[in-house]
Amino acid sequence: MSGAPVPELLLLGRPLCDLCEDLAAQLDTLRPALRFGYRFVDVDSTEELANRYGPRVPVLLDGDIEICTGPIATPALEAALRSHGL
Repeated sequence: MSGAPVPELLLLGRPLCDLCEDLAAQLDTLRPALRFGYRFVDVDSTEELANRYGPRVPVLLDGDIEICTGPIATPALEAALRSHGL
């Protein structure tokens, strides 16, 4: 089904955040097999995001649904993404 829409996830983090960079690298590794996209958003770009998610970055969201937060091993991330329907 090449015409099916590809879900776009939101990775909330901070520039120069090692944990955020690690999660982005894991997502890049898993993306081809699980067919999803993601975009990085600086959690400090709005006061609302900073207040809600700032202390827990990185945070991976699908809309308002949290898929994972903080450091996570790649197999656990893959399991979380698959259980989310990806």
